[in-house]
Amino acid sequence: MEQSSRLAFISHASEDDDLAEEVAQILSAIQVRTWIDNAELHRNSPLELVGTRVWDGLQSATDVIAIASQVATTKAWVKHEWLTASGRWLACGLPRIHVITRGRLVAVPDLPYTSLSAEGENLAPSLRREFAQSNPRAFYPSTPDEWTALARDLRSQYLMGGPTAVQAVHRFDVILPELAQLVDGAIEAKFKGKHAPALELIRTLALLLDLRADPHWLSTIWQVAAQTVGIDLRSRNILLNNAGMADAYIGNWVAARQSLLAAVDGCNEDNDISGAAMACGNIALIELDRGDIAAAEGWILNAQRVLDEASNNLYEQSDRNVVVEVLTTRGNLANHLGRLHVARGQHSEALRHFGIHLAIAESLESRRAIGVALGRTAWANLVSGKVQDYTAILLERYMAISVSTFNPRGVANAHHWLGQFWVFESNSQSALQNFDKEFNLRVHLRDRLGMIQSLCWLCVLHRALGHPDEHEVVSRRLRSEAAGIELGLCDSAMVQIALAKSTQAIDADAVIKAQAAGAAFCSAAALKRR
Repeated sequence: MEQSSRLAFISHASEDDDLAEEVAQILSAIQVRTWIDNAELHRNSPLELVGTRVWDGLQSATDVIAIASQVATTKAWVKHEWLTASGRWLACGLPRIHVITRGRLVAVPDLPYTSLSAEGENLAPSLRREFAQSNPRAFYPSTPDEWTALARDLRSQYLMGGPTAVQAVHRFDVILPELAQLVDGAIEAKFKGKHAPALELIRTLALLLDLRADPHWLSTIWQVAAQTVGIDLRSRNILLNNAGMADAYIGNWVAARQSLLAAVDGCNEDNDISGAAMACGNIALIELDRGDIAAAEGWILNAQRVLDEASNNLYEQSDRNVVVEVLTTRGNLANHLGRLHVARGQHSEALRHFGIHLAIAESLESRRAIGVALGRTAWANLVSGKVQDYTAILLERYMAISVSTFNPRGVANAHHWLGQFWVFESNSQSALQNFDKEFNLRVHLRDRLGMIQSLCWLCVLHRALGHPDEHEVVSRRLRSEAAGIELGLCDSAMVQIALAKSTQAIDADAVIKAQAAGAAFCSAAALKRR
């Protein structure tokens, strides 16, 4: 039998060595290579080398087999491996994660797993079946009707969550190159004639495209689609809103604002109150990122006024989707207000608004929104320098929820804020690990602003810790990424501080502006090794 190109990393607690060896033997019999961690492998090795070996094993793995026993769920190192694998999968679709349960579990871990098996006599055939094919089942449609049917099927599966959603993402990854070619042709033809069905495709697959596609490409898609002749007003407004947010991710503030302003006007024309409020809230989000607090407050108040004026009519409607949209928008606005109060140093008010967002998210049973509210609460503590005992717990929960709800930007944010937390704890190595993981994820997401922010922290940390070679490499990358892009006040100040030759060369005004990045950022030079 020819050896498979797949490499399975077996993640387990030492108490489950016997099951890990059994799994390795099953895979070896079907010519699948395995990477299995055990004490013998690391005998007489320093801890740093052990960590590097495990990290390299995870990076090269095409599959991760997570042996989930009750004891494994309590091991920090095992959970670290699971989260690392999950972050890579969210970014690029690999490694595929397979969970094998052992004994009685309170709950299956929150992982984007492809398959779920249990220890026992059915384990061997289950693993053989999963590793029989190197690619997920998928086909390349040849007609517009086949494309439409596949798109609807993938969207339905993705919205179901769990392993079904993971399989949908795997199938989408397979068809994405051909889909992109098809859409590029439709863009050239402005979705006319035989290319018209592609417009329905991108609308149907918007969630998956946002998860996988380049924001620059997405911005072009949404802009051209929004200008398609004959498109209905409601669809046009949705596309403009999508275009605005795609441009925001790459720091194209002018284009983002223009698209969102057009969406506001279009929603008002269509009497779409919820849509108008959502677009106003997104403009507020952009202004917050740019550092224009007064403008952000104006757009938040405008969005609230729009909802308040129409609240009775909206809530009296029998359409549950409308009510959910309104409540979701109110929750987002509460989150934006929390961020605004953080920028003004009003810690208590910020926590109150993040609490409102959390309450609305829980009432809607929106796990992603719950995670965001928890993450922002922890972030408020970090920025204000008021780290609590529960701050790390909130961030770990935010990380787990972001993983299980396919929110890669949430995972990146969680790594960023955990890095800040470890700075406060004077644990520089853990901080560097989190910022490294964040940066790698931002690269996969083509999130240029996020890349710049993580590079700033890496630059400051390497300088503070006396790592001249690493500092030079990171500084060079930071200069490259920051060139030719409009940065907000906070980000601009962070870059200035990060690229300063020494702490004495840092402008006092830049320190004040950069406080929004976290109180620890401006005092990172005082870090001690631990």
